[in-house]
Amino acid sequence: GQRVPELESQTVVEGKSVLFSCEVSSPNVPVTWKKGNTVVEEGERCIVTKKGPSHTLQIKKLHLEDAGEFSCITRGKKTTAKAASFLQERITKCRSRGGKHSSPAL
Repeated sequence: GQRVPELESQTVVEGKSVLFSCEVSSPNVPVTWKKGNTVVEEGERCIVTKKGPSHTLQIKKLHLEDAGEFSCITRGKKTTAKAASFLQERITKCRSRGGKHSSPAL
């Protein structure tokens, strides 16, 4: 069976951008990007690009709430009905110079 290469775990900094890429067996295979169980919608901050069998997802101006598990899901034939590579992403918040500690909103 074909294996989908793993997405790389990345530690990224708030305000920067991050790029995930996954490669599929055929250039015509559609790919869906998800964060947890939610489909990632393209927009100003989320850019999905495709170059042959290679698909990339770029998230710009990262927010703390962007941290999570991202997956690249493709529909293949036979056993590869659903191949997902998971990524656990931690966003490290830059420390501010002030000594104030704000608790994260739940």
